[in-house]
Order: sequence, then structure tokens, then C-alpha cells
Amino acid sequence: MKLLLLTGLIGLMLAGLWIGLWIGIRRISRLRARVEEMKRLHDRRFYPLQRRVSQVESAIGAIEFDRRRERGEIRFEPEMTLGELMAVHPRVREILAFYGLTRDRGSHETEDSTLARACADAGVDAQQVLEALYRFAADPSHPIAGLSERGGSRLMVRFRPSRN
Repeated sequence: MKLLLLTGLIGLMLAGLWIGLWIGIRRISRLRARVEEMKRLHDRRFYPLQRRVSQVESAIGAIEFDRRRERGEIRFEPEMTLGELMAVHPRVREILAFYGLTRDRGSHETEDSTLARACADAGVDAQQVLEALYRFAADPSHPIAGLSERGGSRLMVRFRPSRN
């Protein structure tokens, strides 16, 4: 009799555990669905705001560049790193890329290299690059010198022919 009572009690406990487990799994799946819903809502709100912040930062950067340009504070030196040069204005990257001085976007080895060193590595005259940078600084609304002579202000990529 005690054995029968004990097995019945163990059966009820196991049934209770399974029901509790089933309820827990259902709650977890509902919570996962809610988290996914909140994530979608966050993404819908966050990314447009992030784009807007980027636009505002770009406008502030352009205003700061114009203010510094009008005061004559814009300087380009061969000892400046490419990162420092690109921080002056976003379009400086186009000029450097035209001369083959930037490889990977955000590459530390490229951005830490000085203009003189990058020009020497690329076989480009540093004075020519500085002249292009100063022409840009004098009139940023004008097409970038050198690029306009070769088909507009598009980035030009130099391809090497394959040896096959």
C-alpha cells in the first residue's frame, strides 16, 4: 500500500514538473517574440535617427570647415597623417584616393601613415597632392582639381591588366 502511494505521489510530482516545464517554455517563447518585436520597433526608430545624426554632423563639419577656411586655419603639411588630412573635410578622401593614397576605408596602417610617406610608397609627388588639397581648400564648391580633368568628380580606380 505504501509503495502504491509512493509511486502515485512520484507520478503526480513528475506530472507537475512537466506541466511547469511546458508553461516555462511557452513563457520563454512569448518573451522571445516580444523581444523580436521590440527589436524591430527599435530598428525602425533608431536607424532613421542615426542617418539624421550623421547628416547633422556632416553639416556641422562643413560649417566648421568654412569657418576655419575663412580664418586661414586650414593647413596641409607633408608631415600630417592621412587620418588628420581626412579629418579636415570628407572630400579630402576623394583627392587622396585619386592619387592612390588610400587603400581600405578606415585602415589604420593607411591613416597613420604621413602624407610624405604615403606619396613615396605610391610613387606620387607630394607637392602635387598638396597643391590639389590647397586648391580644394580655396574653393570647396569647385570640382576637385585633377578629377574634373579626367571625367568629373567621380572616384577613379586604376586597374592593372591581368597577366593571363
